[in-house]
Amino acid sequence: MSEQNRQYNVVAPDSVDKGEEKKKDGGVDGKKETMAEMSSDKFFEERENSCVYLGVEVPKGNGGELVPNKDAFADYFYTEEDYILMRELATSMRLKQPLIVEGGSGIGKTSAVKRMCADLDMNYGLVSFSESTDLTDVIGHKDIVIEDGEEKIKWFDGYAIKIIREGGALFLDEYNFQGSKIGGRFSPIIDSILNGDKTINLTENDNELIQVHPDLVLIAAQNPPGAEDGEEFTGRDVLSAEKFGRWTFHKLAGKMSKEMEQKRMFGMMGMDVEVDISSEEFRSAGEGIPLSELKDIPGMMHWVEKYVEIRETLESKVRDRSMGRQAQKIYFNPRLGQKILRYVSEFYRGDVNEVWKNALEYYIEKMFKSQEDREKVRALVNQSKFIPPKKETKRRGLDRNKKKGADADSTEPEPDKSEVVKTPEELEKEKTIAEIEKIKKRIKESGKAPEEWFGEQIITTKTPEGKEITFNLEQILNESKEFYQSLNLTEWATELPETIELTEEQINEIKEKVEKFGFNKMRILPTIETQNQTLQKLSQEAHMSLDGLEESEQYSDEGIWLSDSVKPEFPDKIKNINRPKGKCYIQLYKDDPEVPDETLSKTFIKARQYQKENNLQGFTLAEYLIFQREFTQNNKKHPEHNKYTWLTDSDLPSARVLDSIWSPDDRQIIVASNDSSYRNANLGFRSSAVLEV
Repeated sequence: MSEQNRQYNVVAPDSVDKGEEKKKDGGVDGKKETMAEMSSDKFFEERENSCVYLGVEVPKGNGGELVPNKDAFADYFYTEEDYILMRELATSMRLKQPLIVEGGSGIGKTSAVKRMCADLDMNYGLVSFSESTDLTDVIGHKDIVIEDGEEKIKWFDGYAIKIIREGGALFLDEYNFQGSKIGGRFSPIIDSILNGDKTINLTENDNELIQVHPDLVLIAAQNPPGAEDGEEFTGRDVLSAEKFGRWTFHKLAGKMSKEMEQKRMFGMMGMDVEVDISSEEFRSAGEGIPLSELKDIPGMMHWVEKYVEIRETLESKVRDRSMGRQAQKIYFNPRLGQKILRYVSEFYRGDVNEVWKNALEYYIEKMFKSQEDREKVRALVNQSKFIPPKKETKRRGLDRNKKKGADADSTEPEPDKSEVVKTPEELEKEKTIAEIEKIKKRIKESGKAPEEWFGEQIITTKTPEGKEITFNLEQILNESKEFYQSLNLTEWATELPETIELTEEQINEIKEKVEKFGFNKMRILPTIETQNQTLQKLSQEAHMSLDGLEESEQYSDEGIWLSDSVKPEFPDKIKNINRPKGKCYIQLYKDDPEVPDETLSKTFIKARQYQKENNLQGFTLAEYLIFQREFTQNNKKHPEHNKYTWLTDSDLPSARVLDSIWSPDDRQIIVASNDSSYRNANLGFRSSAVLEV
């Protein structure tokens, strides 16, 4: 498929002025205007046949009697919240998927829909579920008219039926306030349309079958059922699972913020008010990929599997009320996955992670009211990122190249070890290399060969404070092996290589990391697969008694303490990230006795964000247990007495995240878990740098 490998470095809306200036030499200065420098018309653009709302383009309608007058919005001022709401409404209109927005009175739900219909030359029909609305105005009525001098009974459409026939936006206000006469008659019509029926039966007009117009858009709004943000909304019902599942549900604030209210008022007065919207808030559709072709795009199958995991996790959390504690209960309907796929097919522009992130924000994150819940959803999505398999250049044997008609060098994905079948020549080569390494080792140990034959790789650099740091790779390798043997981790020691020779690029990376972040320690670790297989054994050996410790620092007989949320997942269900597969690796770190002060009070999400931005890693649980043991052995005192650390590179299936501390009172290493949005004045994080060897 032609689109499947296309990549976009920048996904920016066509309406954004790139602000390019020609240079004297004919080049281009790629400087772009910041969002703060853009005027509001960059957030909205009217074109000849469409309108664009924060990048989402919607075709204009065909006009009609119920198109609102644009002049009614001449004095209206739009804030960041208004533009983002219009972007969501535009997405609903483009996809022709029904959207319901729940929020407090006066925050702009109705005016946004009406304004957009005016922009788009689209019919606007309002159905307000209240006792004061006349059903005949909505459905229609029969009346006696005189035509050609004769009295006739003629049917007149109400504005809702007119829009169902002719197309446009049918706006259902106070949707959860249907305990009225209009709700009893009109709701079955809406339910029929939501169920996908192409016709509706109009009993009031002799059972006329009305064709539902293909350009009909359903949008609903409601106040929260009950009390929220200090406001009381009586008489509103909680939507049932069946009714809720037919809509895309977006939760807005229960009350307009003071900042939003002031901006809107100042703007209407003509004051210069800054509207600051990040470029990340723009959404642009792609060329439209058929659903049947999505499977051909790398990463799509991965994301479908991750979506199901995310949905199941959130369903569980909503069920036990650890998330989604809001008046309108959240439900996850099987239709949701189908909606998401349609969004992905419409908005895919070459970045599979970006389109799924935006889709899950639109359909799932926006269902939740609290920022804490939304951060949890974002954390789940960020952890699910698709990482394409690495490619590497490999030198093939001459005979094999001739058979394939290939050059000596070729680039191919790294094979799955479980599937590799080695040729007799390859096996013989491995055997020869192993014998050579043994001979080299014997010669070196004999001391009879010139020292320059076996030159050691020694890296010398300085920390940001100017302290000189030296890493002798051979010495560190041998110390790592001896340390693992002392913990009865024979599997770890035997998996490490006989020697380590780093490339110039790797050496420079180590120097840069030390000079920038102050790492002063290095260890060599076995493959992450071996660590996972021996985590139980490590946890038992890591709390064995040590000589030279004070009683308060000595380990208790009870071993490492696991919280109730960690026990069911330990050890097999703990997942580690950011580590090379099937390869040993170097870890650079700092052996400070406590987590850095500047990392305290940071959420897990903020910790990972910092590490990602600086191309750093954190600690896995296995690495942290090793660090605890090593530090204690060298310093005769445990690290993390008063503070504790996020283990940012280990996850639990439940979407909770690990943290750890040494507890002097219990004389145990504590391993617990928390929500990713949790923060504490004594909770920080440790960073590290990982290099494959």
